[in-house]
Amino acid sequence: KPDILAPGGYVRSCRAQEATDIGSSTWSNAYYVEYTGTSMAAPNTAGAAVMVREYLEEIALRPSPQGALVKALLILGAQDIGSRDIPNDDEGWGRLNLLETLAPSFGGIWVDDRSILSGTGNSKTYSFNITQANSKFKTVLVWSDERGSPFSSTQLVNNLDIEVTNPSGQIYLGNDFANGRSTTGGVADNLNNVEVVLIDNTELGVWTVVVKDVYHGGSKAQPFALAVLGYGVN
Repeated sequence: KPDILAPGGYVRSCRAQEATDIGSSTWSNAYYVEYTGTSMAAPNTAGAAVMVREYLEEIALRPSPQGALVKALLILGAQDIGSRDIPNDDEGWGRLNLLETLAPSFGGIWVDDRSILSGTGNSKTYSFNITQANSKFKTVLVWSDERGSPFSSTQLVNNLDIEVTNPSGQIYLGNDFANGRSTTGGVADNLNNVEVVLIDNTELGVWTVVVKDVYHGGSKAQPFALAVLGYGVN
């Protein structure tokens, strides 16, 4: 955590006419006020999420998208800032970039938020034929986990994993990163309900993405959202 970073420094927003406690603002007039912090970054992200949902329903004609899909798309378009070091405790998976989420500067986007996994050991496999070498391939898995118990040491009830295999057979696991890029030979994430694989230099051919139900502790089938970005993905 956090999952994503959004602008929150010296942001001006509408001021309620009854607002009087504005002593900590850095600027104000009768109609606007300027603040810095999470209170300004969170509305930025909420507004972006509404626009993503509106796009899915009205442009992509995808009725009732999962909240998990909106979150996955925001992360899909997020941009690492500074040195390549995502994920980290300062920016999560990067800075919000609504343009890259809805109209990426390269490749195409493919999503699925209609599938479910109903028990330990189940999985779903997707294949993508990447048509441009040395390009970026990014996939984001998000699910709204069942409510956990306050008495449990681990709050993740249903543990899903994402596994990406390139045409040469190399396997990339979700959230196994070094220097802001996915690596091979790591271990699966069993803590988070967001998993990302990001490859900078793809090879041509069929890439396989598998979503696995590694441990199903809940009583219901688990919906999930998958968002994939790359050349040949559409």
